[in-house]
Amino acid sequence: MKKSMGSRDCLVLFARPKPGPHEEDNAYNLWVQSDDESDDESEDKSELPEWPGENAFDDKKHYYVVKKSELRENDWIRVYLELAFLVPNSSIRSLDLSKLVITKVAVYTSDEDMALPNEKLNARNAIFYIKYEYCPNENKDHGCKPTRDGVAIVRRKMDKISGDTTLSFQGDCNWRDIFL
Repeated sequence: MKKSMGSRDCLVLFARPKPGPHEEDNAYNLWVQSDDESDDESEDKSELPEWPGENAFDDKKHYYVVKKSELRENDWIRVYLELAFLVPNSSIRSLDLSKLVITKVAVYTSDEDMALPNEKLNARNAIFYIKYEYCPNENKDHGCKPTRDGVAIVRRKMDKISGDTTLSFQGDCNWRDIFL
């Protein structure tokens, strides 16, 4: 994990092209060229947006509110929340991510050409607005800490050639005051 300017980067490699002769393979050559480009040039250093206004999710051209049934089908949304929650709280030993409950998810993308609204879930570049609840301690003997509501904002950027995905996180996910 790399830390810079209030954010952390985590690089996870799932697969790479096999080594060997690829002179004829245009996809591989484009992938290598995009991988060799300077990270500073392609990296978006802009901050994540604030949580949208009350009626912003009514804009069906840009936003899609995810249905509960779709959360089960797209369990990677929970992974996004867990990462967004874990990054600012990694020093807390008693974290239990199973106590995170997603209450609402909205997806924003500037691509208006998607035929079906739920296609926004699979947009290469999207911003996920996630509302959740977290109950840090349900043990009655030690006093139940109250359930806390929180929000996380996750930006997903996917390179169209290599498929490399970058996630950026922001939100009131820091629960240090609850635990300490």
